[in-house]
Amino acid sequence: MATTIGFIGLGVFGARVATRLGRQGFGLMVHDGHIEPVRYFIMKNTADMGESPRMLAALCDFVITVLPNAKATRDVALGRLGLADGLKDGKTCVLVDLGTTSSAEARALAAELAPRGIHYVEAPARGAPMDAIEGKLTIPVGGEEAVVERVLPVLRALGQTVLRTGEVGSAHVMSALVEHVRASSVLAIAEAVSIGGTAGVSPGGLRDWCMAEGLMAPAVSGLFGDHATGSGHTIETLRDNLRSLAALASEKGLAPRHAALLTQLWSEASVALGPQRDIAEIGRFLERDMIAPSASESPAA
Repeated sequence: MATTIGFIGLGVFGARVATRLGRQGFGLMVHDGHIEPVRYFIMKNTADMGESPRMLAALCDFVITVLPNAKATRDVALGRLGLADGLKDGKTCVLVDLGTTSSAEARALAAELAPRGIHYVEAPARGAPMDAIEGKLTIPVGGEEAVVERVLPVLRALGQTVLRTGEVGSAHVMSALVEHVRASSVLAIAEAVSIGGTAGVSPGGLRDWCMAEGLMAPAVSGLFGDHATGSGHTIETLRDNLRSLAALASEKGLAPRHAALLTQLWSEASVALGPQRDIAEIGRFLERDMIAPSASESPAA
């Protein structure tokens, strides 16, 4: 019998994740806070309509959520007609959360759900909507080992890379650290492109040299050169992860200076460009903001 997945959250990204699962042969029962996305999805795909999260918990093998924050996930799990209401006679539920929150919030949510029979797996999926359709997401996974093993076939249908990180909370730590590296790399390369442009260095030439030196990952190289493309990551999403990193550092009694500078620069870029802009557009902000000092301000030889 095919695995039946309850799916909650049919936004731009979530709908594509659900579409991928349906194409991979999983049975689907879908639900959203608004009826229109559900009706549209069912018109385009083979899926049943779930009237409530409670119905999904009662009838599905797993429930996947793609929601904006931990509060929204908690509401569908423990609110009126929530997942917990569908667990009768000792039945339990596995909740796989593909959304992004913080490590602390993930741990708190897991602790709150466990007594109600809900096993929480954090799997903050990384990638663009098109990556979801093509099964090319990167998915760090945190949770109880036995529970994670049960959901791995589902996650592997979505992800090109599925990385087991440890207990609940660890996947969001990994995600925040990776975004720290991405934020730093994109800023450094975009600034180098801006400076190089004033000296006649082409973005493509700089990209090729950095690739030859092993200094640029393929995910970043596509942002620069003659045929540059968007990354699929918004400034807002990157800032959310930087904030998660700041919270983690504070929790550990750390105050990393580089992370603080990154947060400041990306926050300024968000104001200047707009939070929904692709991170590849950071060069526009840097070029606007990069003002050479006057001769009188130049450091002495």
